[in-house]
Amino acid sequence: MNNSSSAQMIQGETKTDNDHVKMNHCFRPDDTFSKEKNYFRTDYFDFLRVSDLCQNIEQLAVGVIALDKKGVIKSTNETAAQFLGHQKPDLIHTDFLSFVHPEDRKKFIWEDTSKPPLPSRDAEIRLMASGETIWIRMNITLSAHDGSVQLMFYDITETKVLEQENAILKQMLRQDQHQKIIGEFSTGIVHDFNNILHAIIGSLFKLRKTTSQDEEYKRTLQAALTATKRAAHLVRQILNFGNQADFKATPVKIQGILREAIELSRYFRPSNIIIVRTIDDRCKPVMADPTHIHQIAMNLITNALQAMGPTKGVLGISLKEMSPDKEMLTKMKLNPGPFCRISVSDTGKGIKKTIQEKIFEPHFTTQNNGNGTGLGLYLISNITKQYGGGINFSSEPGKGTQFDIFLPLCDEPHPPENRPITASSVKS
Repeated sequence: MNNSSSAQMIQGETKTDNDHVKMNHCFRPDDTFSKEKNYFRTDYFDFLRVSDLCQNIEQLAVGVIALDKKGVIKSTNETAAQFLGHQKPDLIHTDFLSFVHPEDRKKFIWEDTSKPPLPSRDAEIRLMASGETIWIRMNITLSAHDGSVQLMFYDITETKVLEQENAILKQMLRQDQHQKIIGEFSTGIVHDFNNILHAIIGSLFKLRKTTSQDEEYKRTLQAALTATKRAAHLVRQILNFGNQADFKATPVKIQGILREAIELSRYFRPSNIIIVRTIDDRCKPVMADPTHIHQIAMNLITNALQAMGPTKGVLGISLKEMSPDKEMLTKMKLNPGPFCRISVSDTGKGIKKTIQEKIFEPHFTTQNNGNGTGLGLYLISNITKQYGGGINFSSEPGKGTQFDIFLPLCDEPHPPENRPITASSVKS
């Protein structure tokens, strides 16, 4: 060995005269880096112990973190510290899993070192740092020597956002295609049903003229005729919608339609349900199609009755003018101004908080016995928005639910009242 550069082998180290240390491939937990370079007394991977590699790692645009077998941070580069939103000294001896989203922590399993080491693998996880959540793609390598872990990762948040937006667009496209198929199929059914309805209407008119003077019987026939007329009008709207025809809105007084819906409900309403109605006759009209208002009322009443089931309950129906406050306007995305509010409440089982965000989705229903189609609230929401209104609800499981429909009032002071049903008013 040369005297000018005599070397001494000490347990895996090569120590030269200028005190420069080159590490062989092993860990030395008692090594300390110089304070001049602001390194810390901690265990590093051997590739981090080489000064030139350390400088390169500091300059990398990817995060590099070394963990012990318990997941505690031993070292980190500047990029990783920026990802985690802390200074490098503050991260040492910190549990790395505390920065990982709870749902992604299962991707980190620190296995016993007596078992064969895990191979290097990739994972996509979410980090929670500085009050934000970011997506990263991470390479995880387990050391065969002491079970310590090396992490290398980079930000993929933008990619994830694009993937989520793409998934939403695909879902919307599938839903649009699904609805188009249903529309084409149902148009033929509706057309045939329209013909059947007209036969029923004609028969009801004939019965009304030929029956006795029994007032209860006449009232029942009139109610059946009214419901069938509404159904025929609804069928025409469906056909017009299939043909892309526009709906014609006129000033409508809601009071009479609500009373009609309440009267119709008595034919399928359990006797143990009490109705409490508060209908303000001074409420001004709204611009809408009368059949749409009838749809809203009947769907809300039917849903309330189904929510209460066979048990004793109270069905509340109210109508009044009001001006929603700024918070309510913002929540429902409404323009300021006077509105009429249609409220329907029940004392039923309520809506679980876990599904409250889904109730306005098409085909979503809480009825498990085949009674619900999942279209009632979806249609109500669409109709309400079509007229510049909004829908709000409050529900408490076990106590009941209340739906509030807000429709803007129109300026016409005296709209034409709904005319009584006549045979000539029914289109063939």
